[in-house]
Amino acid sequence: MGKVRVLAIAAASFPALAAAPSQPGGSAHAAALGGILTIDYGADAVVVFGPGETSRTIAVRTLPDTVAEDVETFSVALGALAELGTAALGGPTGVRLNEWPFSPYVECPSFGPGNSARSVDENVSVGTAVGSPVWADSDSSIPYYSLSGTDAASFTIVDVTGQIKTDTSMNYEAKSQYSVTVTASSPGCTDASTGVTITVNDLNEPPGKPDAPIVAAGETKSLPASWSAPVNEGPPITSYSVRWKVKAGGTWTVQSVGLVTSYTITGLADSTTYEVQVRTTNDEGTGSWSNSGEGTTAVPNTAPALSCGTFSDVSPNEPGSVTCTASDADGDTLEWTGPTGSDASYFSLSGSGNTRTLGFNGSATAGTYEATVSVSDGSATTSVTLIIRVNTAPALSCGTFSDVSPNE
Repeated sequence: MGKVRVLAIAAASFPALAAAPSQPGGSAHAAALGGILTIDYGADAVVVFGPGETSRTIAVRTLPDTVAEDVETFSVALGALAELGTAALGGPTGVRLNEWPFSPYVECPSFGPGNSARSVDENVSVGTAVGSPVWADSDSSIPYYSLSGTDAASFTIVDVTGQIKTDTSMNYEAKSQYSVTVTASSPGCTDASTGVTITVNDLNEPPGKPDAPIVAAGETKSLPASWSAPVNEGPPITSYSVRWKVKAGGTWTVQSVGLVTSYTITGLADSTTYEVQVRTTNDEGTGSWSNSGEGTTAVPNTAPALSCGTFSDVSPNEPGSVTCTASDADGDTLEWTGPTGSDASYFSLSGSGNTRTLGFNGSATAGTYEATVSVSDGSATTSVTLIIRVNTAPALSCGTFSDVSPNE
């Protein structure tokens, strides 16, 4: 006699427990699969109902033994989970089975059509089901499934259902197709196997969000920005775009810059802070804008001031000199140069700091002489050209004395 106790439990699972056969020739076999409990003659088993379940199909199967039983009895008892093996809440229901005449037929597992191909999306998490189970037909036995083949290490299989699952990350760009072999094994049967091709579905994968760009100190009207390539699980990056605006105001200006990781933004206002962002594009889309990097354009430079006195006219071979004074509103260090010009050899520049003396060494030849003195702050230069005149020697003419007498 076989017995099944039907129990209520707050979990949607279907365990079955097998007991020893109740008479010789029976087979202790019980399993829960797909909501159908299958037991063999002479076995005691338990099926657990999930919440809300009110019915369950129970298939009772006899195994091909050599003992002929005229009439077999199968009983069902209803009880609570805590009462497993105790008094039933409902009375037994008799089911009469006639096993005679005996027909010793066993159907071994075999794979039908529809099992040779499965697919799964790329980037799914490990443990994701790959399509529907790879199922072997078998009416008289419950096969157990195993996995082998070229790419078996990338997958697992549930041994009682044939459900293949991922065991590594799936990336279409790295590998778009896998090959495995599923084998169904059952006692007393030759193993059945089928090859399964698993295709990885290509999803649109735009590049990831880049880190904020690095914006260096800029010139008066420009800012240099640089960035690193983001995470990209799709096809190769094809271009970058940069956008910028005045911090805390203004509108974005967008510029496609090609396949580079640096760009100098020009045409900006002096002494102004800007926000700069970058994003990336590949053949499957455009990613998100990065967070902002910030940079400030330089304050405009003020050219140094230079003032010099005026040379007075001199006579031939007479020297002369003037004093020159320089200053810089930005506080920059100044560099003096000079004298320069075609007459520079007649002049000399002496002194230190921001005050210098330009000396004229004198010339025997009358005429005008000029020299240029300059100061620079490294960005701007201011120059002054000075002129000195050498006058012609004055002319002198005298009359002729006439003879005179004594005391005349």
